[in-house]
Parts: sequence; C-alpha cells; structure tokens
Amino acid sequence: MWDILATPIFVVINLFILYYILKKLLYKPLMNFMENRSKNIQSQLEQAKTRQQQAEELYAQYVQQLNDIKQRSDQLLKETRDKAEQQMNAILNDAKAQAETILTKAQIEAQRQKELTIEHAKDQIAALAMAAVSEILQRELDAETDEQLVKSIIEQGIRG
Repeated sequence: MWDILATPIFVVINLFILYYILKKLLYKPLMNFMENRSKNIQSQLEQAKTRQQQAEELYAQYVQQLNDIKQRSDQLLKETRDKAEQQMNAILNDAKAQAETILTKAQIEAQRQKELTIEHAKDQIAALAMAAVSEILQRELDAETDEQLVKSIIEQGIRG
C-alpha cells in the first residue's frame, strides 16, 4: 500500500522540485530576457519617435527655406522686370525725343529750302521782269510783237 501511496507523493514532490528548479533556472532568466527585450524595444521606439520628430522639424525647415527662396526669387524677378520696363521706357522716351528733334530739324530745313526757293524764284521773276521791261523799252510794240516778246521772255526764263 505504501507503494501505491508513495508513487503519487513522490510524483508530487518531484513536480514541486522540478517546478522550483525550472523557476530558478528558466523562469527568472526568461523573465529577465523578456523584460530586457521589452526595455530594448521601448528604447528603440522612443529613438524612432525622436528621429521622426527631428525629421519632421528638418522637413519643416526645408519647406520654410524653399518658401523663402521662392519669395526671394519672385522678388528678384519682379525687380528685374520693373528695372527692364524702366529701361525700356527710358529708351523709348529717348528715341521719341530724338525723332522729334530730327523731325523738327527736317521741318526747319524744309522751311529754309522753301524760303530759298521762293527767294530764288523772286530773283528770277525780277530778272525776267527787268529783261522784259528793257526789251519793251527798246522796241516799239504792237499786239503781235507783244505776244512774241512775252513768249521769248518765258522761254528764256524756262531755259534759265
């Protein structure tokens, strides 16, 4: 009988001994490993979160820098366009002023040429009139002679 009762008791004692040995030898190291692993994972997650925040900050800085560069380039482009437009207007105004000066000089020269031509024509008319008067005074005139005399004076005036 003792054999029947001793076996389960030894089995239970062996189980407790095995449990104690496993707890000391396996459970604590396993728990320590799991705890260290958990801490390691938590640390890596915190590092990843920190790196993500740093990356977001860098991204925000880059976006800000790009916006600043775009604003500066837009401003420079606007200033360049304004300056080019001012230069174009100055060149056009100078060209208009030169054109007006040339036109005024041409008008003055044309007026002077006109006056010279009129003066020259007056001189020729006066010379023709003087020639006609001297011819008339030298001859006795009748209607036919008058007509011939006028024609010859006109032909002399045309020839020049």
